[in-house]
Amino acid sequence: MRCYEQLFPFMRMMLVCFASLFWLDLKLPAQVTTLGDPDLSITNFEAPKGAEVLMGDGTPWFLEKNQIIKFDLQNQTQTAPLPIEHLGHVGFAFGSVEIGSGSFWGYGKAHDVEGIHRIDLSTGKCVAAIPLKPRKGQNVLRYGEGALWVFNLHDGNLKRIDPNTNQVSGEIEVGKGFWEPEQIADGFIWTIGLESGLLKRIDPNSLKIVDEFSVGPPQKTGFLEEPFKGGEFHFAVGEGMIWVEDKKTPPFGDFTYTLLRIDPKTHEQVANFELGNYCACGPPAIWSGYVWVSEMFRRGDLILKINAKTGQIAQYSTLGHVQLVVQGGSLWAIRWRSIWRIQEKETRYEEK
Repeated sequence: MRCYEQLFPFMRMMLVCFASLFWLDLKLPAQVTTLGDPDLSITNFEAPKGAEVLMGDGTPWFLEKNQIIKFDLQNQTQTAPLPIEHLGHVGFAFGSVEIGSGSFWGYGKAHDVEGIHRIDLSTGKCVAAIPLKPRKGQNVLRYGEGALWVFNLHDGNLKRIDPNTNQVSGEIEVGKGFWEPEQIADGFIWTIGLESGLLKRIDPNSLKIVDEFSVGPPQKTGFLEEPFKGGEFHFAVGEGMIWVEDKKTPPFGDFTYTLLRIDPKTHEQVANFELGNYCACGPPAIWSGYVWVSEMFRRGDLILKINAKTGQIAQYSTLGHVQLVVQGGSLWAIRWRSIWRIQEKETRYEEK
């Protein structure tokens, strides 16, 4: 999973994000030791300068132009850099790489092949080049349910790549329109229409859409269609829950941000509450029985810990403007080169 891939390349959204850089303080404390929650512990470390942070196989990886570095969680150190070949980017770069099953997977051009390139993370060697038909828009890679998934957010084409054969083993057309990056949770592949609000659940074996329903009225985000108006839907799935973020993001004025909890069986809204007029950084995360939201602007940079049953904010933590990722049983907060690992104390590695 590539960090900050949720900065979806719509012109209006990019204007908001770039404008925010001029009046946000992005300087980070050298070390954070507490979130103010006695049940949690936190570890903070930094990626090498100029490296991009990836998450996969339960640990952070630091990607540089021609090498990749694994972070050893047990010893809290970086491993020796592993040289890998450089892939030429095709189209939008966000989300075009993934870590899974001991391999680095990247969408790009190399060996006269445009498509997926698989690099063995024990040797740094390219072990497969899988040609794919060029498509417009952004391709996002995810690994889970025993396969690599390549989803085109522009035209809704979803491909499954079998790591045993390094071949496309199936594909499905989810539908035209702009889609959120796929999520793999609770044994299924999920996505939601960024504007349409149509949520779809896909069986990873049959590649059939087994459930679909609307989470709210369609929205218009097109810069030319409704300038300074509109919004989008983001979502998270996990622990038997679906949380949808209904976000209105005009470039000027107040934000409107509503969280909806939806029962995956009945499609009913079982919670609906507004978090106020501030901006969330990417979709929520579901971890340890709570829904977690990273927010910025209005009350400073915070992580909100929300009771999944009552919808009440259970904890404010002065750490925000981060992307939240669940990997390897931990909640990770990532902001540029800084990474925080949040754990329940009983699962924390003991210091030697």
